[in-house]
Amino acid sequence: MRIDFPDDNIFLVEKNARDHETWIMLFDGASNELGHGIGVVLISPEGKVFPLTAKLCFECTHNFAEYEACIMGLQVACDMSVKKLKVLGDSMSVIHQVKEEWETRHAKLVPYRQYVTKLSQNFEKISFDHVPREDNRMTNALATLAVMFDLNLEFELHPIQITKRDVPAYCMNVGNDNKP
Repeated sequence: MRIDFPDDNIFLVEKNARDHETWIMLFDGASNELGHGIGVVLISPEGKVFPLTAKLCFECTHNFAEYEACIMGLQVACDMSVKKLKVLGDSMSVIHQVKEEWETRHAKLVPYRQYVTKLSQNFEKISFDHVPREDNRMTNALATLAVMFDLNLEFELHPIQITKRDVPAYCMNVGNDNKP
């Protein structure tokens, strides 16, 4: 009996061959009179999107919320064994402080910056870049969504599915009446 292998020229298949490609992480924090929330979007090299959000149940400033969002994203990326990461955020202060281009003057923000630096050591390659707010809308929406909910941890919240509809619902309800 002869077994044909279509890929007989392949001698080794690397497990998780795409592990070393660059992921993208976007982050944002939101603070308003209702509270504080954070949003993160991780995007795999294949384009799979992982949205994350959390409500901050403690008092903080907007810059604290931005750092909390960045840290949550880095922690999740570490948990997912991401090796290369491009971090994008619309907070000029967080991005420039992490890159050590700006001084971190607020004493309570120094431990945040130090923790981001420590988490960054878990990656083979990591970069931090600023993006305009209009290019960071999804994370802003997630952070704002977290603020809007008064979370009750007694029930399980299932993931939110976001889809795209190209035609109005009433157009999809057209049936066949056997008339021309």
